[in-house]
Amino acid sequence: MACEGCNAKFTFFSRKKQCMDCLRYFCSECVIRRLDKILSCAGCCLLSRRPLIRSLIIQMRTKDIRWYLIAKRVPIKGCIEKEDLIKLLMVYANGRDYYSTENRGHTNIPTDQSATRNSEERSEVSDQTYETNATRTDQNEIPETTPRVNGHECPEQLNVSTIQNSSILNPVKLSEINTSEDLECLSVKQLKNLLSTNRVDYKGCVERCELLKKATTLWEEYKESREKGEIPDENICKICWDEPIECIILECGHMACCLNCGKQMSECPICKQYVVRVVRFFKS
Repeated sequence: MACEGCNAKFTFFSRKKQCMDCLRYFCSECVIRRLDKILSCAGCCLLSRRPLIRSLIIQMRTKDIRWYLIAKRVPIKGCIEKEDLIKLLMVYANGRDYYSTENRGHTNIPTDQSATRNSEERSEVSDQTYETNATRTDQNEIPETTPRVNGHECPEQLNVSTIQNSSILNPVKLSEINTSEDLECLSVKQLKNLLSTNRVDYKGCVERCELLKKATTLWEEYKESREKGEIPDENICKICWDEPIECIILECGHMACCLNCGKQMSECPICKQYVVRVVRFFKS
């Protein structure tokens, strides 16, 4: 086992230390003890700052951001590019996350403080009962008046947000498509999501028919590969030995794995080149 920061192997003299944010192991030189006496790597120290500095996060490796979100139990399914991970990280850091129980404990701290402040304010005006009753009635009237003013806008905003969340959390999969006619029922956003999930570049596609053509070619290639009985050894994935080779690593140009394994790899199994992006290819 080696350090995630400097790749130095752990020995009896240089023991491994675990980062409490991303849960990876580093040597003593690559880990920092913060003011709260918690061990953290350099990347997680930057990601733990509030507010986050976007210009510094962009310079970080995609691998470090992904491991940080996974350790915080933030679902990264559907995040393909580095920009998607950064947007998800900004949402998580701004206090709107609900993924990890650890973060829930941190978000409950200001609520407890506000509760103590409210109790002190109530104790100061406990003798004036008529004023407290008036303020309570005013507070009860506020949530009743806001739906009347924004009654025409709230349902539309809720519908748009639910549609966007459903399309992100429940993307269309190739295994769910039975015939090519099912692709015609998909929207433009669903077609783009299907192509990007399967590493198909759709840049330059302006019309919906162009996206549909690429999606149809993708589905036919998927169906043909599944209908074949035995796959030759030279065309089978060298990682899982179950699926055919269907993607290429752009950094080194090697073709050695299927698409699912290519998404999870951090380095090429042949030349150990760091993997940034994989692209699906089609056989002519």
